[in-house]
Amino acid sequence: PHGDTMTNICSTIPIFENGKIAGAIDFSRGINSENKNIQRSGVQIKEGNSNSGEYYTLNDIVSTSTKISGIKNMIPMIANTDSPVLIYGETGTGKEMFAESIYTSGFRSSKPFISQNCAAIPANLLEGILFGTVKGSFTGAEDKPGLFELADGGILFLDEINSMDFTMQAKILKVIEEKKVRRIGGEKTIS
Repeated sequence: PHGDTMTNICSTIPIFENGKIAGAIDFSRGINSENKNIQRSGVQIKEGNSNSGEYYTLNDIVSTSTKISGIKNMIPMIANTDSPVLIYGETGTGKEMFAESIYTSGFRSSKPFISQNCAAIPANLLEGILFGTVKGSFTGAEDKPGLFELADGGILFLDEINSMDFTMQAKILKVIEEKKVRRIGGEKTIS
């Protein structure tokens, strides 16, 4: 009505029960022409304020399921802790929607929200993307922060971590447990 350009992204996912469709979930998001999403090599870094409408909130999760209602009631409590969160579900069930709802419900909403699909990056590049690199550690390497550093104080959502090899999963677990990261080729750890 105001001449604004709007892009709508919609996904409809069927819910099966005993092999028959019992319902559906529909996700819709409108993004205006002043959208501040940045896309870099499969990494989505959303800048700005969580109240800008770029992120899903608890109100965007609509369901009649008592299990989903229970999860929605837990999100504000989860959002205000420093604990890592594991969101488990089949592909396309809305894991990122829940991650963004945790983000918008908590004290991290003014910090970065970074989403990385781990299946979208070749294994030999993923370590540098996550942990960062130090100049000279390998041919062409530069001093570059990884996603753990970039997300400092905010949320790093790692989607499809099950697609990584176990060695990389173990390295990620160590970073989560110690809350410290070391860039590839680096000697110092970064909190």
